[in-house]
Amino acid sequence: MQLGQLVDRVSFAGLPVEVRISGEPCPLPQGIDVTAYRIIQEALTNALKHGDGGKA
Repeated sequence: MQLGQLVDRVSFAGLPVEVRISGEPCPLPQGIDVTAYRIIQEALTNALKHGDGGKA
């Protein structure tokens, strides 16, 4: 799963998104990676649907 692609799609849909990475990124086990992606996906979708036009 690619976080950058998700951020691009949500930004294109009208919600400005800023990504900050602290420290050195490291690979996650597959199950955790997918779960984290889905949580971020759901949060951004909810912000896009129910937000007041701010940014995420």
